[in-house]
Amino acid sequence: MTTQNHRNKIIFIPFTRKEIELESPGRRLTETALAWHESMENFNNQNRFAYSYKIPGIKIYPGNLALESVDPATYTIYILAHCIKELCQIKSTNNPYQGPEGRLTPEQTAARLVESKLPKDVMHIKVHACNSGVGTDGVKPFAAMLYVELRKKGFKFVQVTGYTVPVYMNISDGRRMGQAAGMFVSRFEDDDKTTHFIPISGTDKSPLKFHKATWHS
Repeated sequence: MTTQNHRNKIIFIPFTRKEIELESPGRRLTETALAWHESMENFNNQNRFAYSYKIPGIKIYPGNLALESVDPATYTIYILAHCIKELCQIKSTNNPYQGPEGRLTPEQTAARLVESKLPKDVMHIKVHACNSGVGTDGVKPFAAMLYVELRKKGFKFVQVTGYTVPVYMNISDGRRMGQAAGMFVSRFEDDDKTTHFIPISGTDKSPLKFHKATWHS
């Protein structure tokens, strides 16, 4: 059996357990991460095809040295969160009335990655949150601004991917899916000769590879 995706995966939840457990009507991020892990494990065990998925590890802030062992050459970091695109923030629950506790700006998120000892030569980060790759009303996309903040902190090789649609997980096999209709556009340029527009289009419930934008040098 061959592996469908050669890159190892770490699901990183950049919130404390207290922030994750704020009152919310939906599934907690820890439960989503475990479901993602277990569904891919179950798929591999039951799958009749000639491939398997890499099973993601799970790290939660502020675990000491949580990301120190990540090999930059072989790992992709998935930041698991909910996104408020109007504010260029991520948050720890899907409660639309969530207050400032459990919300992070790109600068704060970058600081928590540094605090968790993410290697400075890491290359692949994906913000697995609805609309993390698209801005609104003059507000830059969260993923774009996280890229800028990480570059300021010395991450010279990083590329940050955000999604331009609402995202969800297919529990049957752990695939990350997106919902979209028509063409989505996300573009951002900074002072460091950047990037980085990937046009995307697709139909409802398409794999997320069709609905993402990536920022890199």
